[in-house]
Amino acid sequence: MTTDPQAHADPAPNGHGTERLGHTTPTPGLHPARPEPAASTHRCPSPADLPRRRPPSPAGTQQTPRARTEQPEQSRVLGWALAETLSATAELVVVADQDKLKDHGVLDRTRIAQSRRASQILPTTVGECILTRKRQYREIQGTAPLAVHIVPTLGPSGAVHAVQLWTGTPTQKPPRRAPIGTIEWDATTGVAQLNSALERQLGVLPSPSRTHRTLPDLVSHFDGFDDFLGFLDLFDRNSAADRWIGTVTTPGRFSIIRRHLRIIARVYIDSGKRSVRGIVHDITGLQPPPPPHLDSATLAGCPIPPTHALARIDLGTCLINRWLCPVTGPLEPWTSRNPDIDDNGMAAIARCCAELRQGATNATADLRIRFVETNPWLPVHAEWSALRDTRRPQAIIDFTTEHQP
Repeated sequence: MTTDPQAHADPAPNGHGTERLGHTTPTPGLHPARPEPAASTHRCPSPADLPRRRPPSPAGTQQTPRARTEQPEQSRVLGWALAETLSATAELVVVADQDKLKDHGVLDRTRIAQSRRASQILPTTVGECILTRKRQYREIQGTAPLAVHIVPTLGPSGAVHAVQLWTGTPTQKPPRRAPIGTIEWDATTGVAQLNSALERQLGVLPSPSRTHRTLPDLVSHFDGFDDFLGFLDLFDRNSAADRWIGTVTTPGRFSIIRRHLRIIARVYIDSGKRSVRGIVHDITGLQPPPPPHLDSATLAGCPIPPTHALARIDLGTCLINRWLCPVTGPLEPWTSRNPDIDDNGMAAIARCCAELRQGATNATADLRIRFVETNPWLPVHAEWSALRDTRRPQAIIDFTTEHQP
């Protein structure tokens, strides 16, 4: 309600407003004599003393005082931070702070840890989250109550690969939390285990019988791979690289959803066994996926005879990382699983890799393979051709067999 500033003053005479004082004397006979207004002891208030009227709120947006005080607080709801814990020591490294991507971020410098109380409680709460492998919630009372949420993401072997962190007030609802994919590769064979979140990100059909995926199988779901040779460094025992960050694009073979995914991977050694552990998060909303790489489209359209298969092999690790063959050919099972190779065949593969690393242009090998232990051996002939001018030496292999498995 607005108060009338003159409600306490004497009312003006009926029919007359407030008189203005003049400095001229009225001419006799021309104007009737007017009674002098009664002297008032009240002065006219200064504009500064008048109460201020708030502008009316737009229709439909009338707010109570409580709503007006809570709205700025709700508008400051922060997003989730993502930190990887892939190293053997479970070192916490922030890789995403809401919509900002990082390579080696520090928890104290994230936006959710800007308050002193948050920065004090986060490290111990994260440690308990990693130890128990369970979600942690803390509520700190005070003049400005604080709520802390920490959610672990487990890898295929059960270890914590990452944590997602959020802080706010107890009355705030945390924003939607993005799923995080996890994966673990055997560095010797290239065979990987991945969680269901990563399968959904890749757009593949989950199958209880497909708990492992070969490196060529996994790569076949990508139509772009940023710094693929740097990624292969992680599998090489002679390489000093122990951490890699890069992006891939996937067309979503079954989901028909094209995505831009970011991978953070680390070398992990346990009792002498070397593996590569990684997390994958979807950055499509931040960085739309670039067009498919020309090499992927070229290889996918390459005509291959029914009894042939083409492979790309890394000469430093002897890992096949690309496999193309007709879907009805005898070598098609190699698309999704590594075959058993006889001892002479394994020696021949090692010899060809060594010859091409030392400068040879071509090599040949004969080996025997089988995909089921009870099946007879399948003889295969391999013609090797070195790929030059690559940072990591690679080769193309043309496998041929005239026999049905």
